Amino acid sequence: MPYTADLVVRYQYLQQRLTTLAAMDVPQLIDALFPDGNPDSADVRQAALLIAPSVQTPRELLNELRTDITQPELPGRQGQSIRIMSLHKSKGLTARVVVIAGCITGILPEIDFTEPIMEQNRQWQEQRRLFYVGLTRSTETLIVSSAVQMPRRDALQMGMPVPPAVRYGMVTLQASRFLAELGPSAPRPIHGQTWRTTLGF
Repeated sequence: MPYTADLVVRYQYLQQRLTTLAAMDVPQLIDALFPDGNPDSADVRQAALLIAPSVQTPRELLNELRTDITQPELPGRQGQSIRIMSLHKSKGLTARVVVIAGCITGILPEIDFTEPIMEQNRQWQEQRRLFYVGLTRSTETLIVSSAVQMPRRDALQMGMPVPPAVRYGMVTLQASRFLAELGPSAPRPIHGQTWRTTLGF
């Protein structure tokens, strides 16, 4: 085909490069992809060197390196631990017990009412989608937590709507409307103290 000579040459070079890399073990692969002394890849090289002793294949290296870069705050596999993350970060992950905290109007969803209506609707849809992502992360127990009251100062700091008439003391909060969208089959809400009592603490 005309005008494809350069493309064919580049494709052949890529195939040769991949064949060469496929024959390397993990330390050799790290040196080839992230050469020592290259400031542009120094951070990735350091992460790869830390991972290298615990992996056997290039595929394992890639998977561990991807997790280390995209989800650096996740704990390792060394026993039981608690992960605290945003709904965005929870995508693709599961846990035996999941707690979604702050299901309060002004937090979830948090809508910027200074934006045009179309943008506000987009924010509603995006945060509703993230909420349902969070709901599906649990494999055994799901706890959806809200609050009835909060000190006015804390509510203001968190950007929640506070009636102008309330200047001191406690503010009555409104549960997220996403909770009402769970449907009639959703469990009835219970007070936190009642729930703790049923669990024995």
